[in-house]
Amino acid sequence: MSLRLRLVLLFSTIIVIVASLQMGLNLWSGELASQRFNQNLLENYQGHWQKVIELQKDDMLDEQKSLTRDRTIVKSLRKEDHARVGESAFATFNRLSTSGVIDYLDIYAKTGDVAYSSSQAQTPIGGMAKEAFDEQEVRSGLMTMGEGHLVIGVSFPLYYRGKLVGAARYGKRIDTALAEFTTMTQTQALFVQPAGEVVADPQSLAQNIDIQLPDSQAAQVYSAEIENQHHFVSVLPIQTETGHLLGFVVSAKNDHDNYQQTRTLKLTEFAVTAIALVLSIVVLRWVLGISLKPLGTAIKTLRDIGAGDLDTQAWRGEWRGEFAALMSELGEMQMQLNQRTQIEQR
Repeated sequence: MSLRLRLVLLFSTIIVIVASLQMGLNLWSGELASQRFNQNLLENYQGHWQKVIELQKDDMLDEQKSLTRDRTIVKSLRKEDHARVGESAFATFNRLSTSGVIDYLDIYAKTGDVAYSSSQAQTPIGGMAKEAFDEQEVRSGLMTMGEGHLVIGVSFPLYYRGKLVGAARYGKRIDTALAEFTTMTQTQALFVQPAGEVVADPQSLAQNIDIQLPDSQAAQVYSAEIENQHHFVSVLPIQTETGHLLGFVVSAKNDHDNYQQTRTLKLTEFAVTAIALVLSIVVLRWVLGISLKPLGTAIKTLRDIGAGDLDTQAWRGEWRGEFAALMSELGEMQMQLNQRTQIEQR
């Protein structure tokens, strides 16, 4: 293998290594940027979800007075007249449900029995309503009702002339919160229980994606194709104040245009790097060819002299730097050998 070829291979290898390191660095930087994007996306969605829940709770909290100031209801609770409670509560429920404030209303007597339930439930007081009754303070948050349906709930005690006579609970289906969440985030969303059962899916998202729930209660982001469009799918764990996992909000955001642009940029970057690599090797070979030409001339001169041609002029030319000194020494050596040969011939 010639010296020229060895140098070409050496420098080509160096160029390939440098280019590979650069591409690896770009991929690593892209991965870090992707992780930061996912983290920011999850934090943003988590903030929007909390805002939606708080707005729903605030609407219900503002309507506490509809029951706490209803003397018919609280007086009837004091007398344990559940029929009268039901008549007045039914009118209140119709008004609040029609205005979109609540979807459920349960009123409990101080004995814990149901005095009125918009869903016809007969389960004694429990959960958030019992906490509000026992602790005599307003409690709010997410809870499950009926067959595991997730509800935004607000519970509060009821008094008549300063005496505790019962408790009430407002409930709002999670579907409404999901609808507002999708409007705020420009996404499609559903709610799925920890076991994987979808309990709220206003936009039929479950029909279009493979839901991937995390093994832990950590939020996550993954990519999915929906109708041949690239989407970011985020999974947010929803917990009670005590840390009990209620389920996950799964939302999908169309990012097809940005995805295609990013993909095109990556392919372009790869193509440009490959072309630059090939051109670098070609230019390197050309430069080495020019740079090593004097060395080839020196080798030819030595071969000519070794073959007995003491009159060779191959070393003559316009040389610079170290090659000029080398050629000068070759010329001097040729001249001395020529003189010695002439002396010996005499």
